[in-house]
Amino acid sequence: KTLKTGLGLLNGEITTRQIPFRRRRFLLRLSLSAVQSWLFNEVLSNRITDERANRVFAGDVMKVTQTGGVFVAEDVPEEQRRVDIGETAITGPLFGPKMKSPDHEPFQWESETLAAHQIQRDNFSRFPKLTSGTRRPLLVRPEHLSVESVPEGIQVNVDLPSGVYATVLLRELMKTD
Repeated sequence: KTLKTGLGLLNGEITTRQIPFRRRRFLLRLSLSAVQSWLFNEVLSNRITDERANRVFAGDVMKVTQTGGVFVAEDVPEEQRRVDIGETAITGPLFGPKMKSPDHEPFQWESETLAAHQIQRDNFSRFPKLTSGTRRPLLVRPEHLSVESVPEGIQVNVDLPSGVYATVLLRELMKTD
């Protein structure tokens, strides 16, 4: 329901007045954020499926791990080296008017994700304060990861950046091949 509301708002199928006034501010933020997260996850899923999640392509928007600065990758071998040592990260979109867009193939991939759901990039400008847009790393390297045996099973301790869910990390740790 939240995602559906967000999509309806972005595509102009639902107006803010259709959301109960007492919960409007909260539900607007929640539903639009749900769309941004859903689209980010879809871009990430597509890159994982196509084995491109940890491969730098010309035009990828990169993020410097220490400073958070973003730039567009041009020298692919050098940027791949920097990703491999954890100095930078390939980013994915939280769509919005202030988001730095990639170039070349990465731009096309992100555009295809939007098109698959009949969403235009400009739709996010309808709510500039709620969907300003940004980039976040596609993959993160957990810090201070430790696993220990406890009477109830195992205990996992880890430091994760804001916006990264421990449940996703645990799911990945529990996968068996």
